[in-house]
Amino acid sequence: MKKKKIIIIVAIIIFILMLIPIPNQLKDGGSVEYNAILYQYTKIHRLNEKSATGYEDGWELRIIGIQVGGEINTYVKAEQQMNEIVSCLENELGGYLVTEQDILLDIPLSEIKNVNTEKIEIFKGKYASNHKDNMYFIVFPKNGTYESEVMNAFDEYFSKKFTTYQTFSSPVIPTIYIHTENNDIDMKTITNKCITNTERENSKSIPTATINKISKTNKVIIKSGEKELAVIKDAEKVNEIIEAISSASRYGEVCLSDGHGFDFELYNDNKLIDTLRVWSDGKRVLPESIKGCYYSISNGTDFRKIIERESDYIFYSILDYSETCDEALELIYENNGNKYYLSCIKSDKVMINFLINNKVMTLKSALENKLISADKIASEYSDVLIKK
Repeated sequence: MKKKKIIIIVAIIIFILMLIPIPNQLKDGGSVEYNAILYQYTKIHRLNEKSATGYEDGWELRIIGIQVGGEINTYVKAEQQMNEIVSCLENELGGYLVTEQDILLDIPLSEIKNVNTEKIEIFKGKYASNHKDNMYFIVFPKNGTYESEVMNAFDEYFSKKFTTYQTFSSPVIPTIYIHTENNDIDMKTITNKCITNTERENSKSIPTATINKISKTNKVIIKSGEKELAVIKDAEKVNEIIEAISSASRYGEVCLSDGHGFDFELYNDNKLIDTLRVWSDGKRVLPESIKGCYYSISNGTDFRKIIERESDYIFYSILDYSETCDEALELIYENNGNKYYLSCIKSDKVMINFLINNKVMTLKSALENKLISADKIASEYSDVLIKK
């Protein structure tokens, strides 16, 4: 009996020893093999030129030399998707540049001064042979990293060449720059056509009970902080908001940490039903009665357009490309006895990016065309001075 116990103990010890792995670093880019007598487990991270990341990752398990499991992600799918997006964008954008007598000609990356070519993954530049001011860039930095210094060269190229142009940027597709005669291209339509959202199959909608509750809304008050921007009572416009909320979906639980910028108070007559939190990109919403992550609008509605349409609020950003400038006041606008100056000579280097139509133009041109209030700019941009 004692001998039998010893045999069992020895067998257990031998079995345990057969399960103990010895790690071995492979020279394929970073994979590690864990070798035991009974099995071999490999944590894969090896070089692959066809991969969008330069590597393929995964794992593999073999028991007594026979593979029983494993999975490898080469990231080729992501690369293919990006190539398909770029091809679609080229086709769509090219149609706005040429007439029947035109052909598209290449703009080499070398023409863009001060660009760090080592950080650019994709660059496509084209112009129309007979309309040389009709041109577009498609730019995607390596690893999708949109560092400002990487993109500044392209911003400056267009801002020096044109007083007005259009641009569209996103962390998941290339940045687009385009100039046409009227600069009136609907960029969102183009990007929607070229991008498919595969996550939608696993999306989560706003609860039906919440939708049923807010569907009774007949008045909406739009607020920015405590400031009331607009009141909407028109049934068709209210319904547009309700339909947009009803289309919203949540893709997982990963949220950006930025907070919402606007509140849409939803009323049935004078009774507050709910308050819709609206993010400044116009695409993300969250009813106050629901806790957790925001929902993304999926029917194409942009709440920024609703805000601009119903109020005097304008979505824009100021782009200042001046590194140095001559020290002298530069008059850029006059109105009601007031004169508006820049603090130095740089009117051709200060641009306004209108975020709704993706149009960029010089500050001076935006003021002269009354697309933005001089007093608003002066209150938000310290380099504008007012003299009576």
